Amino acid sequence: MNSRRILVPLVAAMVLAACDNDSGIGGVDGESRLTIRLTDAPGDLEEAWVRISKVVLIGGDGDDGGPGRLEFVPLETDYINLLDLAHGAVMELVDEAAVPGGTYQELRFVLDEAFVVLKDGRVYATSGATLPAGVEADGELNCPSCGQSGFKAKFQSSGGLTIEDNTIVTVDFDAAKSFGHQAGNSGMWIMHPVLRATAATIRLGAIYGRVELAEGVMIPACGGQENGLEVFRPRAVTDSDTLFAVTDTTGYYRFGALLPDVYELDHVASLTFTNGDSLTIAASPSEASVTLAQGDSAEVDYQITAAACH
Repeated sequence: MNSRRILVPLVAAMVLAACDNDSGIGGVDGESRLTIRLTDAPGDLEEAWVRISKVVLIGGDGDDGGPGRLEFVPLETDYINLLDLAHGAVMELVDEAAVPGGTYQELRFVLDEAFVVLKDGRVYATSGATLPAGVEADGELNCPSCGQSGFKAKFQSSGGLTIEDNTIVTVDFDAAKSFGHQAGNSGMWIMHPVLRATAATIRLGAIYGRVELAEGVMIPACGGQENGLEVFRPRAVTDSDTLFAVTDTTGYYRFGALLPDVYELDHVASLTFTNGDSLTIAASPSEASVTLAQGDSAEVDYQITAAACH
């Protein structure tokens, strides 16, 4: 489980959480590719976990028959600690999804559950949240519309978001501002998400491959759960950014929507679970560095040589 300028210098639009019902779409004229990435501005919380069930792109049907609502299941459906995504790190939620090209007015994030850990160790969780092993809530995190209509993100620009060719949208989920409100003396924390987005269109590249276990190596149970290849987190680092990929249960991973750059490849060597367990993984990529020109792709495989739970 798992802000400075992230990946793109062009700010195409800024979105703020809103709950109105105005929406529209225009200019749908062909299929394009949409990538949505998540990052976070640094905050003062110890941990800020959210579970995103879906991302929704909102528009109106319009006379041209364009879609009114497009839903995407994120690559990571488990809890995400937003504070792991501070200081330039990003996580891909949607990887090059096929969408009708055109101009859209809203993004919406539907959250199943959320909880925060304060500096003093207290935990505030949404009502009915299934918390990780060893975590108990001390109070309630009030999250209006979390798992119902979700949080709409409306572009501040009257022109909305124009999607054409390959478009990257990076959403900053500002944990410091989203969770920083306590409701008087009730002891309840309030969640008011603050979302900001940048976008750019370019012919993009990718790095992908397989993660395999060396002979005789197994990934042990850790954090009160059984673990497989899906706990492995490949990492790609440039001079300005750090990217994390999600590995599926078969060992496949992919960094999509990559800009031209030199990418140093490694992985997250230690994962800390909420119950205090730490899973350490030693692994090596088949290529330590990849240089991508515009639109290039490269295959890099990983081999896990050791894994231990502490």
